[in-house]
Amino acid sequence: MTSSTLRTTKCLFEYLDVLDEIQIKAVAMKVLVAREVSLRSQVIESIGETGRRAVKHGDAVRLLRTVDKESFGLAVDEQTAVEFCQSMGLAIDSRSAEWLSPAKRRKYGQERLVPESIISRSVEQTIAVD
Repeated sequence: MTSSTLRTTKCLFEYLDVLDEIQIKAVAMKVLVAREVSLRSQVIESIGETGRRAVKHGDAVRLLRTVDKESFGLAVDEQTAVEFCQSMGLAIDSRSAEWLSPAKRRKYGQERLVPESIISRSVEQTIAVD
């Protein structure tokens, strides 16, 4: 084998090792996220009505607080939402006239420019750590 072939082969092997490591870490991340979700309700309950709680963790005091996370999705199909927005004179995504981008959904949902029968709004209580 020539030295360039050896370098190329080493590069390919290293690339495959990196992909394998990414896949392993992605699985581990899914497990961690599932664990966080399963603990969230207990932590929110222990934070209580005040919405804040200081916790000494290691050498540091960390503040846990509850926050409401707002998300917006389509309650109807994409075409119906686009047609409604166009009929109301609202801007549609500039890249495609048949699509309402997540940023536009969020903006129109927050500003209540589009009814919840078109853009649904959900609020989930979650935890922020300071």
